[in-house]
Amino acid sequence: MKKFNELAFYYNTLLTDAASLANQRKLLLYCVLVCLIASLYLTKVSLYGTSAIALILQIITMFMDQKIKAKRSLAVEIQKHSMLMDFFGAKAANQPEIERLKIKAGLSIYNQAKVKRELFEKEKNEKPIKEEGKSSNLKENQKYDDKPNKKLLSKIHENSYWNNNLYNFSYQASINLVAIVIFLIFIVLVTVIPNIKLDTDYTIIRLIFTVMSFGIIYEFIEATLKYQNSSKVMKDLDQKISSVSEINEQEILSIFSTYLLIISTTPHIPKAIYIKYQDLLNAGWASRLKVINESSTLSVNDYEGV
Repeated sequence: MKKFNELAFYYNTLLTDAASLANQRKLLLYCVLVCLIASLYLTKVSLYGTSAIALILQIITMFMDQKIKAKRSLAVEIQKHSMLMDFFGAKAANQPEIERLKIKAGLSIYNQAKVKRELFEKEKNEKPIKEEGKSSNLKENQKYDDKPNKKLLSKIHENSYWNNNLYNFSYQASINLVAIVIFLIFIVLVTVIPNIKLDTDYTIIRLIFTVMSFGIIYEFIEATLKYQNSSKVMKDLDQKISSVSEINEQEILSIFSTYLLIISTTPHIPKAIYIKYQDLLNAGWASRLKVINESSTLSVNDYEGV
């Protein structure tokens, strides 16, 4: 059975929290859009009330965005140390830096990670025979160089395959959603604006709301394009690793740095996307493993992408 080091529970908890916060933020942004559209129908006190609500929600989403980015950045930093320790051992650990990151994560993350670790250990002890068989099956497929840098490259290879496809599926889902939102806003504008009576007292407020709505739509489009660009980078990493039999240590570190940068700056993969395509991607990776194992260059690893 693959053994998790303690850091794995930290960065998984941080990524889960960041994803949950990102979903809440997206809902608030949709609420802001609803307020902006409603403002086209409103006047006087109701218009000012709606504008106040939209402004407050917009400010809240700004702070949430900073918190999400901080959590993801911290998670990736911890994941970097976790992966290095997995493949290079305790000698690769920068213990003072690791402790600093764990403290920075906070008490809540510490408690959540502790609970997950305890549950993991409990399940591990309750199913020793079943898990031992699983471990043996994995070892049968691990026909690769035992050098730590090759193991690290193997992990990046598999995660790049998963992230390439999951980012692409997320891009397709996101662009469809953005298209629907833009279409609905267009319909509202076309049907409502001709019937709006010009009132100089409310023109400035409605103009501000219009600018805000374009800003939110732009943010959705930017996130969608980020999925697409990140998918391309992961695909390039996958193809680069697949196309060569030997990669020097400097190139491996460069690939590792690129991989960490992409997962730290790309929006989270929706859980529904992962669940929907998990079996398909598992089957695809299993097919690729046959070729990989025959060439004896890379290994089988559990997916740990983000």
